[in-house]
Amino acid sequence: MADTTHSGIIHLDAYIKNICTAKPSIVSVIGCGGKSSFVNHLAASFDAPAGQPVILFGSTVHTPRIINKQSGETSPFCPETFSGLLSPERVVFLEADGSRGLPLKGWAAHEPVIPSETTLTVGILPVRPLGRPAHAAFIHRLPLFLEQSGAEEGKPVLPAHLARLIACPEGLFGKARGSLLLFFNQIEDGASLAAAREIYALLPLAFRSRLLGCIAGSIRQNRVSVL
Repeated sequence: MADTTHSGIIHLDAYIKNICTAKPSIVSVIGCGGKSSFVNHLAASFDAPAGQPVILFGSTVHTPRIINKQSGETSPFCPETFSGLLSPERVVFLEADGSRGLPLKGWAAHEPVIPSETTLTVGILPVRPLGRPAHAAFIHRLPLFLEQSGAEEGKPVLPAHLARLIACPEGLFGKARGSLLLFFNQIEDGASLAAAREIYALLPLAFRSRLLGCIAGSIRQNRVSVL
């Protein structure tokens, strides 16, 4: 894994700015438990310091749309419109996945939809579901989740299940493009940080070597630790 910064607690927006070195940078955000919060937070942050043109896309759960965070203009998404946004110095945040607001999911063959121009794919997962019995009430596409994670319906979701979900070819990063960043969100205490570290340690070494980085923290607090 690339050493992009030190291992202490840092600001999330500073970390993302540090790794968005491509020109333009197209950041596709996938997973569960914070995609919309992530793109809104980062879009606002990138607007502030240098007036960089930041485009925010709506969730694929609804009709895809383009929202210009500077002008407030909204337009339908289409490949031609997207290509026209890819000018130098531009940063594009794309919410490229949907989980119906649930904290975990399994991935169907047609998702997530990640543009080929993507330079960074951010995969987000929470650790709060750990220990809960696997159930459709909080897992989108439960049968696929069980297949991809190895969990059993009605039995607790364990760190090993999330590690398998992250690394398996059909799972979180199965269709990722560009560099890969794993982000454990909603980490606001020592116990949840320890759980994130355990999941990361269970990832196969071959998969970990593909990651540009792995961070654990809180979008709400704008704080992350590098694992």
